[in-house]
Amino acid sequence: MTVDGDIGKSSTLPTSSTPRLLPIDLGKSQLQCNDAVMEVPMSDAEEEVPEWLPAIPPQTDDEVWAQIERRFDDLRDTLNQVELESEKQAIPQRHGVVTKDNGVQWEEPDVEGKVRSWLQIPFDPDRDEDQLLMIWKTALHLATKLEPKIKAQDLSVSFLAEWGAFTEYASIVEHEYLRKRPDLRRFKGGTRQSKDQHKRWYAHAFVKLRHDGDTRLDTDQRVLELLNDIMERGEYPDPAFPQKWFDEFRSNEGDFTRAFQAPELTMEHMEELAKQPSDDLPFRDLISSDP
Repeated sequence: MTVDGDIGKSSTLPTSSTPRLLPIDLGKSQLQCNDAVMEVPMSDAEEEVPEWLPAIPPQTDDEVWAQIERRFDDLRDTLNQVELESEKQAIPQRHGVVTKDNGVQWEEPDVEGKVRSWLQIPFDPDRDEDQLLMIWKTALHLATKLEPKIKAQDLSVSFLAEWGAFTEYASIVEHEYLRKRPDLRRFKGGTRQSKDQHKRWYAHAFVKLRHDGDTRLDTDQRVLELLNDIMERGEYPDPAFPQKWFDEFRSNEGDFTRAFQAPELTMEHMEELAKQPSDDLPFRDLISSDP
């Protein structure tokens, strides 16, 4: 399995499209660049070796394989246990005039309360998640091939190629898991979320109340009559949708505000919005044909 294409906007993911095997030359140190290989004499590289490094005793083969196995287990556990946090889990969602936190939480005795699950990769709107998932799947596939080779201590060319690719891809997932949570304050409780819910309510009502041969103004008037009827009765069963939520539909003149008129809200846009679920909207039985 290979990973195709560019990563996109995220600066945290790699730009290589396939697993790389860096060239090895016993006489020189080679630095891999985007479009060239720079060769540095080994003598120059040796001058920068820390003084304490030569004092470290060489490891036995068993110690090296034990380190490989520990690193493999750590990366595989990360791949199998963590999950991607969704946008709705990361960003508190507007529900009427209140805000709902849909984040995954669990009880934590040390802090005496609920905390966000730490077995999640934080949502990042600038991340190409399709690319990350492809990298993730590639790492899991390589893990199944590496496990028997590590147990058998099979130091083959195929092991070296697969181990290099696995550590590269699995480390990307690990990095995304350990990185700092992005600043999502610009998304929280925004007017955009609130108006989106209003527009979805309007679209469902519009599609349900539209008659064959109606003009846009004809159906607009039916929706306005429904809205006026709801507000005249003054009964709002869901506390998240009080009168002030419905007030946002109407202008001071008593008709719909520009946000619910063409060209702000086109027929095509309403058709798409009406296909979305209505189970979170008030007076669903009056505005939706969904079962």
